[in-house]
Amino acid sequence: MGVIIILKAMVNDAPIFSSEEEKLKDSLKRYQAIIDSTPICIKVFDDKGNLLFINKGGRQEHFIKDTDDIAKWDWVGTVKDEYKKQVTAAFQAGLKGVTSRVIMEHTPEGSTHQWCEGIISPIKGADGKVAVLSILQRKKWRRWNLKRRREIYFLRMRNWKE
Repeated sequence: MGVIIILKAMVNDAPIFSSEEEKLKDSLKRYQAIIDSTPICIKVFDDKGNLLFINKGGRQEHFIKDTDDIAKWDWVGTVKDEYKKQVTAAFQAGLKGVTSRVIMEHTPEGSTHQWCEGIISPIKGADGKVAVLSILQRKKWRRWNLKRRREIYFLRMRNWKE
């Protein structure tokens, strides 16, 4: 037969959380508000490609509901086939500790934005190894604009070297 123990305690206006814990909670709320208010898509992946976090802007861009299981979401599946190799290579470079930029075209079902530029950055743990990857993704307006910007960049680099 079980025993039920009832404890009665008297509390003299003792705070439930210490002031440090309250400050931390307030700080986390502020950072969450900043991250959710930014118009760019912010994603965090583990080393196996599982999505750990996506901000509000990213959820809206990629048609993800708050109730969806984000760990099973296939980010590379939102990219058109001709760009998947570049995206995967940039992800693999991130796992090796290298920050990469990749320009991709999304499928209409995968994103509200046709063209995006992703910056894939490794985040290292206390042991110095890559723990997770952050991906900041912003909308690109037009492909011709991207081509023109590349041409200008390479022209400037060539002129700079001469």
